[in-house]
Amino acid sequence: MLSAVLFDLGGTLIYQDDPQGVREARLRSLNVFLRDRGHKIELSLMRSMFDEVFKPVYSHCEQTDTEVPLEETFRDFLAKLRIQAADPQFIQDALADFMRPEIESWKLYPDAMMLLSTLKDMNLKLGLVSNASSHTVITVIIDRLNVARFFDFVVTSAQLKLRKPKPEIYNKALESLSVDPSEVVMVGDTFKGDIGGAKNLGMKAILVKRANSEIEEGPDPDAVVVNLADILPVIKNWIGR
Repeated sequence: MLSAVLFDLGGTLIYQDDPQGVREARLRSLNVFLRDRGHKIELSLMRSMFDEVFKPVYSHCEQTDTEVPLEETFRDFLAKLRIQAADPQFIQDALADFMRPEIESWKLYPDAMMLLSTLKDMNLKLGLVSNASSHTVITVIIDRLNVARFFDFVVTSAQLKLRKPKPEIYNKALESLSVDPSEVVMVGDTFKGDIGGAKNLGMKAILVKRANSEIEEGPDPDAVVVNLADILPVIKNWIGR
């Protein structure tokens, strides 16, 4: 009997209109923060240093299914800008300004709220399983979008330093929700991380196939939908309602 639904976050429940624009907004926000504290750094230098520091980290994480905490990479970024900040509060405030445009850029897909609300009304447990370098950022995003209240548990790769499809991140969710894999369906937009990770542990999996979804190899999902509303009849069918 199905008793729980796990969700991926970015690309599944939420989206950004302009990721590249958000990157630029983050750098500009940090530039203002640093300038106000006496660190005058050209934006062009910040852009090049951002790529030099963050791109290899992103690539390494993608290839190894591991996670490097955001604060660690951010400290390296500041060091490249010749800012040696020993004050923890300075780091915290700088990182907050750096991530604010990112946090504010995420939007709910139109049918996300309805889906989550309906599933809760069906007395299903809901969990969030997200690949993200900051657990705090994820909790702030879902709180800001007023969907945190729907989730019984949230786990991110930042907490375990391991990414989906590693079994540890899924096992953490299963353990916290006190459910067996056979009782769970995973909903996500990637074959490798979401569908593959779930199927390898014996869960059902629903692929949300967006217009911009990348073609990937991996286990076949149990169902494919093009919008979140289409998930309801699939789940109702599986639980016999």
